[in-house]
Amino acid sequence: MTYGELLDGALGILEYSDRQGRETFARGMTDLVLAELWDLNNRLRLAAGKEPLETVPRCESFDAEVPYEEELVRRDMLLGLICRLVADEEDRTLHNFYSVEYEIAKRSHRDRTTLTVEDHYS
Repeated sequence: MTYGELLDGALGILEYSDRQGRETFARGMTDLVLAELWDLNNRLRLAAGKEPLETVPRCESFDAEVPYEEELVRRDMLLGLICRLVADEEDRTLHNFYSVEYEIAKRSHRDRTTLTVEDHYS
């Protein structure tokens, strides 16, 4: 999925139609969500037997692919971006709803990202 598709998905869910007017600040919001989910993405990569990303990526272009695990982009990043887009709305109900959904989405990966601790003292 590209950053543009991610933004279009978030705007579509919110029924916002003016992508051009939102791209400037959406890039910074996307970078923030990338940073928030970087550790979780790396834990998902490790669980899948992949190498973790060394640095937090940035949204340089809306045509570029998001370098995170697809399931994380389609749900967690989408909800995180929606939270940022509605943060300044007067109706806080919408922001609160998507904030809770975002936190639930992030926590849903716990079973696959929990590290096993070996007991070396027995």
